[in-house]
Amino acid sequence: MTLTSEYSFVDRTRQELSRAERYCLFLSVILIDMNDLSRAVANRNLGEKVNLEDVCREVEKNLRGSLRASDIVSTCERHRIGLLLMETSRSGLEVVKRRIDGFLRDYLRAALRLPFDPEVSIKDASFPEEPDQFSELSENFARSQSTISTQS
Repeated sequence: MTLTSEYSFVDRTRQELSRAERYCLFLSVILIDMNDLSRAVANRNLGEKVNLEDVCREVEKNLRGSLRASDIVSTCERHRIGLLLMETSRSGLEVVKRRIDGFLRDYLRAALRLPFDPEVSIKDASFPEEPDQFSELSENFARSQSTISTQS
Protein backbone atom coordinates (compact mmCIF):
# COMPACT_ATOMS: atom_id res chain seq x y z
CA MET A 1 0.00 0.00 0.00
CA THR A 2 1.29 3.46 -0.86
CA LEU A 3 0.24 6.42 1.21
CA THR A 4 -0.43 9.83 -0.29
CA SER A 5 2.45 12.30 -0.38
CA GLU A 6 0.64 14.54 2.12
CA TYR A 7 0.74 11.75 4.68
CA SER A 8 3.96 11.99 6.65
CA PHE A 9 5.84 9.41 8.64
CA VAL A 10 5.19 11.45 11.77
CA ASP A 11 1.44 11.62 11.08
CA ARG A 12 1.33 7.86 10.70
CA THR A 13 3.45 7.40 13.83
CA ARG A 14 1.06 9.59 15.83
CA GLN A 15 -1.91 7.64 14.50
CA GLU A 16 -0.35 4.28 15.37
CA LEU A 17 0.75 5.52 18.82
CA SER A 18 -2.81 6.59 19.55
CA ARG A 19 -4.03 3.15 18.45
CA ALA A 20 -1.36 1.43 20.58
CA GLU A 21 -2.43 3.45 23.63
CA ARG A 22 -6.11 2.74 23.03
CA TYR A 23 -5.73 -1.02 22.51
CA CYS A 24 -2.66 -1.64 24.72
CA LEU A 25 -0.44 -2.66 21.78
CA PHE A 26 3.31 -2.66 21.37
CA LEU A 27 4.82 -0.22 18.88
CA SER A 28 8.47 0.46 18.13
CA VAL A 29 10.36 3.01 16.07
CA ILE A 30 13.89 3.00 14.65
CA LEU A 31 15.55 6.08 13.19
CA ILE A 32 18.61 5.60 10.99
CA ASP A 33 20.82 8.64 10.36
CA MET A 34 23.48 8.20 7.68
CA ASN A 35 24.65 11.84 7.59
CA ASP A 36 28.15 10.97 8.78
CA LEU A 37 28.67 8.87 5.64
CA SER A 38 29.54 11.98 3.65
CA ARG A 39 32.72 12.40 5.72
CA ALA A 40 33.59 8.72 5.31
CA VAL A 41 33.15 8.97 1.55
CA ALA A 42 35.22 12.16 1.37
CA ASN A 43 38.01 10.57 3.41
CA ARG A 44 38.35 7.41 1.34
CA ASN A 45 40.05 9.26 -1.60
CA LEU A 46 39.28 6.81 -4.39
CA GLY A 47 38.84 9.56 -6.94
CA GLU A 48 35.32 8.52 -7.92
CA LYS A 49 32.19 10.25 -6.79
CA VAL A 50 29.60 8.28 -4.81
CA ASN A 51 26.03 9.53 -4.81
CA LEU A 52 24.85 9.12 -1.22
CA GLU A 53 21.24 9.65 -2.29
CA ASP A 54 21.49 6.52 -4.45
CA VAL A 55 23.05 4.62 -1.57
CA CYS A 56 20.26 5.76 0.76
CA ARG A 57 17.58 4.73 -1.72
CA GLU A 58 19.18 1.30 -2.00
CA VAL A 59 19.24 0.95 1.79
CA GLU A 60 15.57 2.01 1.90
CA LYS A 61 14.70 -0.56 -0.79
CA ASN A 62 16.52 -3.34 1.09
CA LEU A 63 14.84 -2.43 4.37
CA ARG A 64 11.41 -2.51 2.72
CA GLY A 65 12.15 -5.99 1.39
CA SER A 66 13.33 -7.35 4.73
CA LEU A 67 10.57 -6.14 7.05
CA ARG A 68 6.99 -7.32 7.51
CA ALA A 69 4.26 -5.91 5.26
CA SER A 70 2.68 -4.21 8.30
CA ASP A 71 5.88 -2.30 9.14
CA ILE A 72 6.42 1.16 7.68
CA VAL A 73 9.63 2.45 6.12
CA SER A 74 9.87 6.17 5.46
CA THR A 75 11.44 7.57 2.34
CA CYS A 76 15.11 8.47 2.63
CA GLU A 77 15.54 12.21 2.92
CA ARG A 78 18.64 14.03 4.12
CA HIS A 79 20.22 10.60 4.61
CA ARG A 80 17.66 9.60 7.26
CA ILE A 81 15.19 6.72 7.30
CA GLY A 82 12.49 5.93 9.86
CA LEU A 83 11.00 2.52 10.58
CA LEU A 84 7.72 2.00 12.40
CA LEU A 85 7.41 -1.56 13.67
CA MET A 86 3.82 -2.54 14.39
CA GLU A 87 3.08 -4.70 17.43
CA THR A 88 6.78 -5.01 18.22
CA SER A 89 7.97 -5.08 21.84
CA ARG A 90 11.37 -3.93 23.11
CA SER A 91 12.80 -7.45 22.78
CA GLY A 92 11.55 -7.72 19.19
CA LEU A 93 12.95 -4.27 18.48
CA GLU A 94 16.39 -5.36 19.68
CA VAL A 95 16.36 -8.32 17.28
CA VAL A 96 15.37 -6.12 14.33
CA LYS A 97 17.91 -3.47 15.30
CA ARG A 98 20.78 -5.99 15.40
CA ARG A 99 19.78 -7.33 11.99
CA ILE A 100 19.59 -3.81 10.51
CA ASP A 101 22.90 -2.80 12.08
CA GLY A 102 24.64 -5.82 10.53
CA PHE A 103 23.06 -5.21 7.14
CA LEU A 104 23.98 -1.51 7.17
CA ARG A 105 27.58 -2.16 8.19
CA ASP A 106 28.10 -4.81 5.51
CA TYR A 107 26.19 -3.08 2.72
CA LEU A 108 27.61 0.40 3.27
CA ARG A 109 31.17 -0.82 3.61
CA ALA A 110 30.86 -2.68 0.29
CA ALA A 111 28.84 -0.01 -1.54
CA LEU A 112 31.15 2.81 -0.49
CA ARG A 113 34.31 0.67 -0.73
CA LEU A 114 35.43 1.66 2.74
CA PRO A 115 38.34 -0.02 4.52
CA PHE A 116 36.47 0.45 7.83
CA ASP A 117 32.94 0.10 9.18
CA PRO A 118 31.01 3.33 8.54
CA GLU A 119 29.42 5.22 11.41
CA VAL A 120 25.63 5.14 11.25
CA SER A 121 23.42 6.41 14.06
CA ILE A 122 20.55 4.08 14.92
CA LYS A 123 18.16 5.35 17.59
CA ASP A 124 15.15 3.46 18.82
CA ALA A 125 12.25 3.53 21.26
CA SER A 126 9.45 1.18 22.15
CA PHE A 127 5.93 1.81 23.40
CA PRO A 128 4.67 1.24 26.09
CA GLU A 129 8.09 0.65 27.69
CA GLU A 130 9.46 4.13 26.80
CA PRO A 131 6.50 6.41 26.01
CA ASP A 132 8.35 9.71 26.47
CA GLN A 133 11.39 8.63 24.47
CA PHE A 134 9.10 7.23 21.75
CA SER A 135 7.25 10.55 21.39
CA GLU A 136 10.44 12.62 21.50
CA LEU A 137 12.18 10.49 18.87
CA SER A 138 9.15 10.63 16.58
CA GLU A 139 8.79 14.38 16.92
CA ASN A 140 12.49 15.00 16.27
CA PHE A 141 12.20 12.96 13.11
CA ALA A 142 9.40 15.25 11.92
CA ARG A 143 11.94 17.94 11.18
CA SER A 144 13.81 15.81 8.66
CA GLN A 145 11.26 13.57 7.00
CA SER A 146 8.21 13.98 4.81
CA THR A 147 6.47 11.23 2.82
CA ILE A 148 6.23 7.52 3.49
CA SER A 149 4.94 4.46 1.81
CA THR A 150 4.40 0.99 3.15
CA GLN A 151 5.41 -2.25 1.56
CA SER A 152 3.09 -3.60 -1.13
